[in-house]
Formats: sequence, C-alpha cells, structure tokens
Amino acid sequence: MGTPTEETWPGVAELPLYNSDFCRYPPEDLETMVSDLEPAGVDLLRRMLTLDPSQRITAQEALGHAYFQDP
Repeated sequence: MGTPTEETWPGVAELPLYNSDFCRYPPEDLETMVSDLEPAGVDLLRRMLTLDPSQRITAQEALGHAYFQDP
C-alpha cells in the first residue's frame, strides 16, 4: 500500500506518532503480488488494506463481498 500520505489517508499527519521523516515507499501492485488470486479476491484484499480507516471495508461488508459468494 506504500507509505501513508495525506493523499492516501487524509489527516494521517495529525496522528500523534506520525513521523514525516519516515522512509517513503511507493505502493506495489496487489495483482502482481497475489497473482493466483481471482479478481474478486484482489478487490476484497485491496478494500481490506485501504490505509484510510474511514474508507476501509467493514467486516460486515466483507462478509457480503462477491469473493464469498457461490459461483
């Protein structure tokens, strides 16, 4: 997901332990990292790993995600 920034997580710089001097890592492509995972699984994983907690999928929403639906 890369190093959190104000663009990926608005308000992150205001968190008490945020360190603006931390090394910056670019996000990596999830589809490449989990190439055996079907597209619905990649989507669920991406939504679970969203840096901004207010944008992250909830547990209830995750249980209803297409990845868990019968084909």
